[in-house]
Amino acid sequence: MKLKNILLATLLSASALLISNNATAQMQDMPLNAEENATKYKNHKPRKDKFIAMSHFSRLLHKIDFTTEQKNKIAEIMQNNKASMSEKYKDLHNLYKQFDDVKFNQNFDSNKAQNLVKQISEKRIEIDLEDFNIEKQIYEVLNKEQQQQIKKLYEEEKSKQHNRKNK
Repeated sequence: MKLKNILLATLLSASALLISNNATAQMQDMPLNAEENATKYKNHKPRKDKFIAMSHFSRLLHKIDFTTEQKNKIAEIMQNNKASMSEKYKDLHNLYKQFDDVKFNQNFDSNKAQNLVKQISEKRIEIDLEDFNIEKQIYEVLNKEQQQQIKKLYEEEKSKQHNRKNK
């Protein structure tokens, strides 16, 4: 069960980061204020045929008004980290492929599987830490008012999630 949870968490995180890589391109097309953003996406319906994930921080960012300068800085941060993150995800993907090869091999080697799970976990930690640093850099681009707005939105979402769990 523990292995299953680790793999599921890793898969979900990988999906979120792949989507966040696409955010680099989207940031350049993103409206400057939240009102324009809401208008642009008001008729947007999520696709049911694909699992689409977006990092919690990214969802909050889409609710903030940005200056052109801030948009450019955020796009630059995303672009500067794109190659590194892409490489890390390729490595992670290769580890998963190796793990699948071990899993479906008739001569299942539990030591090899355990080693791959450890490597996957270490790569996941590496990716998560780099993602954290990227979000921190973006957070520092925001002015004090925007930072307070992000904190408020985060607390509101946290409260909503807590209320859903208690129903």
